[in-house]
Amino acid sequence: MILQAKIHSSFSKKLAVSRYLVFFLALLASLAVSPHALAAQTLSGDGAFGSLEVGQSSNKDFTFTTDSSSSTDELSSISVSVSGNGFRLISENCPSGTEILFNASCSITVQFSPAITGAATGTLRVDYDSCFGRCPGSQEINLSGTGILPPDPLLEITSPAEDITITEGESVDFAGMAESTNICLPVSFLWDFDGGAQNSTLESPGTTLFEQAGT
Repeated sequence: MILQAKIHSSFSKKLAVSRYLVFFLALLASLAVSPHALAAQTLSGDGAFGSLEVGQSSNKDFTFTTDSSSSTDELSSISVSVSGNGFRLISENCPSGTEILFNASCSITVQFSPAITGAATGTLRVDYDSCFGRCPGSQEINLSGTGILPPDPLLEITSPAEDITITEGESVDFAGMAESTNICLPVSFLWDFDGGAQNSTLESPGTTLFEQAGT
């Protein structure tokens, strides 16, 4: 009877240890593969910049928000990147190397500034970690835009105000102006008087002497 009790006691202890071991392994498995921390992170905003003149720029704001369903959810190692020709990261206040708590958010600003005409595409990406460093994740938004040529500059002869008839040897004052919506577009002048006077590349050539009569 004593021997049987010892055997029973030894078996019970082994069974208890086995149960604790199974529970511990199950706990580790749940920490390693739990999808909770990655399920509800969101990156929101409109990545379509539309058409923009070459040389101009436009900014758009985006928001990265963490899971709001659990008070124990924390993210770390957050990094923000932007790829694609014409797109660049202007600013972001997402913490790097520190934890961001549940139901928190950070702001991101992306700029589109086309250098050439045509369609452009890119990506805004937020990488992060959770699950005690075991659950890397990311969120992305596609970026798009189109570079277009600016409209032709507005050219105007401001003086004289209307067509005139010029007599031989007469002097006339001329002035002109040019306007463009694109500050990067160079503007040059060429006054062609068709042999009646010396041509000029000045914006306002001033008083010009005509050696021939004409209009």
